[in-house]
Amino acid sequence: MNAVRRIIGCYFRYVKGCFTMADVVLQKRAFFRNSELLAYNAKTKEQFHVENSVTHSQLWSFSADNLHESFDRSFRGLPANRQIKDMSSVKEEKYFKDILKTYRSLGFSPSKVKRIFVVWRVKPGVDVKNVSDVYHKKHGIRVEILSFRDQILSSLQGKFSNCFYHDEEVLGALSLIAQRDIEIRGNRSVVRS
Repeated sequence: MNAVRRIIGCYFRYVKGCFTMADVVLQKRAFFRNSELLAYNAKTKEQFHVENSVTHSQLWSFSADNLHESFDRSFRGLPANRQIKDMSSVKEEKYFKDILKTYRSLGFSPSKVKRIFVVWRVKPGVDVKNVSDVYHKKHGIRVEILSFRDQILSSLQGKFSNCFYHDEEVLGALSLIAQRDIEIRGNRSVVRS
């Protein structure tokens, strides 16, 4: 599991209070596909299916169309547009029923699952609420968009900025980075070789 997925898992465990399962294999007949993260909050009974496409390249960020295509792949089981050679084969390549079957096999109710898509950022001017509303109206699936940079990292840094979690390496690393930033801003002595 890469660092982004670990950090997202930490966010859902420590900020949202969920139990999490990463890399859940979807029940599919023809090929391997997995869900990045499923999460469950026992207190609120909230169920989450979380996918991400995080890159911090300043040359690329999501447009509304990019988001809708990513939602289609992640939550409706459609292949990427670039993978579609023959439009007649699209029906055979869908795995939406397998996503729903996987939810049920884990005790999730498909109608109650909250779909979350995590990005670094979106293009300036993209209204994420509108993107979600349009997608929901068209496909009956509501997707919440979270910013890895602005929501997830800031929530974790604020919650754990002065703690070192030895069992969560990624939180320990975030804690060290946050402390470094505090000390540099405070103009404490910097060691240079």
